[in-house]
Amino acid sequence: MRCPNSGIIPIGKENYRLLTEKECWHLMCFDDEDFNAAEKEHPRRRDFLNGTLYHQAGNSIVVDVLEAIFDVLLSSEQPNDFIQETNGQLRWIC
Repeated sequence: MRCPNSGIIPIGKENYRLLTEKECWHLMCFDDEDFNAAEKEHPRRRDFLNGTLYHQAGNSIVVDVLEAIFDVLLSSEQPNDFIQETNGQLRWIC
């Protein structure tokens, strides 16, 4: 079974385990309080993975990463460093 699609951790001799829902939330920089509140709204069934909690973690973005992206964009000396016009349409350039 490859659910969730969040990652597999090898633990030796062809054995592995899946990341837990809480581990996925921690990787996205959420704390236990955030996870517990979400789990309260979407309780898991005994002995089953909670797909909703995996999806919520996967649909998030690490706030520190987003802030770093905005810092780069906003600190640019030239406002058009990251935007290019082609055929009358603006697009981001990387």
